[in-house]
Amino acid sequence: MHEYHAIPPLQQLLLALRFYATGCIYITVSDFGGIHKTIASRKIKRVTESLCTLRANYISMPTNENDSANVMQGFYRLARFPRVIGALDCTYIRIQSPG
Repeated sequence: MHEYHAIPPLQQLLLALRFYATGCIYITVSDFGGIHKTIASRKIKRVTESLCTLRANYISMPTNENDSANVMQGFYRLARFPRVIGALDCTYIRIQSPG
């Protein structure tokens, strides 16, 4: 597919999601036959930038002690995991036991 051919927004989103899942531009491009690696990279960057402009609408952290306490209570009720004020899906962060 040449750059002058329009890539529909849904296909751009799927291209970016595939890249996020694999982390490999070559696998992503091979799954979307006919799209050159350079064009795919540009579209992935464009989708990523668009998603980043929306992050404030969907990602937030508590801004004061009262909000933090409410979030911690919610996490504890949900999973019995104390003192949590946020979570990232599919991210592994090494933590040290406080004990």
